Amino acid sequence: MVSRIIDLLTRYYEEDLEDSCRTFKVIVVGRTGVGKSHLVNTLMGEYVVEEGQDLDPCTSTVSKHEKRIGRTRVTVWDSPGLQDGHHEDEVYLNRIKPVLREIDVMLYCIKMDDTRFIENEVNAIRAISSLDRDIWRRTAVILTFANKVRNQEDEIDIDHFRIKKEQWKSKVTNVLMECAVSYYADVPFVPAGHRNRPELPSTDDWVSDFWLEVFRASNPSRRLILMAINQQRLTFGGPQPHPGPEPAAQRYSSGHPLRRYHPYLTHHRSEPGPANIANASVFPPILISEPTQQLFFNLLGEGLKEMGTGVVKGCKEVLGMVEKGVGMVGKGVGKALQWLFD
Repeated sequence: MVSRIIDLLTRYYEEDLEDSCRTFKVIVVGRTGVGKSHLVNTLMGEYVVEEGQDLDPCTSTVSKHEKRIGRTRVTVWDSPGLQDGHHEDEVYLNRIKPVLREIDVMLYCIKMDDTRFIENEVNAIRAISSLDRDIWRRTAVILTFANKVRNQEDEIDIDHFRIKKEQWKSKVTNVLMECAVSYYADVPFVPAGHRNRPELPSTDDWVSDFWLEVFRASNPSRRLILMAINQQRLTFGGPQPHPGPEPAAQRYSSGHPLRRYHPYLTHHRSEPGPANIANASVFPPILISEPTQQLFFNLLGEGLKEMGTGVVKGCKEVLGMVEKGVGMVGKGVGKALQWLFD
């Protein structure tokens, strides 16, 4: 039933929404080598940006990438940021300012396994905040290379992992508070590893966690578009993945496969070659588990309302299905969409 609702929403998006509305714009900010292109492609389920080709850290150019995914025009700005320490503040700020005005979401990337919070990182957060404090409302801070985090004994340790995440959150949050960003507490911090292995010490599926948090952080009026881009990857139902009784860190360390919940892992163990580079099926599925379905539909409902009455009218058929309360949808999800039509 949930999948049917998604199909109807996507059909409306594909057939009735004006072409000018079918855009999704992302900016990724972070030091060279932080894994920005990998994140963008994982978010979109397509190779929008060539991976492993970071910008020259000595350039202040904000690189623009565009790709058509179905009927959507995806635009990605890859910013070298001030974190690399090779830029003049004024030049960089002049280049990034017009971009920030039109993006739907910003991914601010920090390597989780770094040992210190460098001054250039602090300066970058201050600089972005000086241009537009509101941009942090549409930002997810991504802690990349989370799969590389180890304790002093070079072991995977879930307690150390959680402490490390909280340390980064505290450091960034303190700078945001200093910059008078009033909603600093709402900025999500999401660990990210390699998409071929969605397990991390604190989660069985960082890809789904990452996607949902970026969906939440995105411009509400563009959430339907992000959903439509990834329709074939969305999987609904079932509990939050937990394939075994042992702790997540132990499963991660021993390479425990998540085949029950991620058939992707059974068939795709390496990066795709040139022959199938455009095939979105090589990207892992996005699981919207039972505990997160109501959140997903609440976020989607907010976005539909912000898109205007035309979209709401186009979704009447969806409401009819939700009101029946059949299948996996349930009353909670029904309430999440009901207020759109009140």
